[in-house]
Amino acid sequence: MSSTRRWFLATTAAAIAVPATAFVSKKPDDPILSVLEKRGQTEKAYGAACAEQSRREGILITEGIGLRPFVTLVWGGTPFLAYTHAQIDAHASAVADEVIALGHVELDAVLARYEAILGNAEDEAGKLGDIDMEAFDQLLDTVPTTALGLSKLLSYLTEEAVDVGYQLDRFNIERLLSCIDESVRSMLSTDVANA
Repeated sequence: MSSTRRWFLATTAAAIAVPATAFVSKKPDDPILSVLEKRGQTEKAYGAACAEQSRREGILITEGIGLRPFVTLVWGGTPFLAYTHAQIDAHASAVADEVIALGHVELDAVLARYEAILGNAEDEAGKLGDIDMEAFDQLLDTVPTTALGLSKLLSYLTEEAVDVGYQLDRFNIERLLSCIDESVRSMLSTDVANA
């Protein structure tokens, strides 16, 4: 068992062992509660944006445009793909002018259709993903100040384990555990002072 895992289990056990009096919050606000709410909102918005991007990409695939628009030109029985106008022009010396001109027209049509379908979905998902990561960073650095806040944080982590798991590298795990540890220590010292 790794030392980080042992430390997490010991910290969690200490939180569970906190007397019931610690669960009665004397503070009306706990910053982790608003951070958790914000993270829930950013996750939802990001998930919706990703679903919309996927839906639009599905249309592109169904229509045969694909995720990287191209045209297929044929000359002398040999097909070649072109993703840009420059790639079409690169064949100008070996291919008939009519084929080159048709290639440009077809590529313009494919690119226009691609843009009409995908629009700014990818950029929107990227922006909302950045906002969601900022909210996650804030969550990792916010120390719960009440037992209720700590409980909500632990419940969130348990419920979202699969979704947040990929974001919890060693550095982020240490940040999170440090906040949990600080929260538990603060509540224990408050309880001892009130005893």
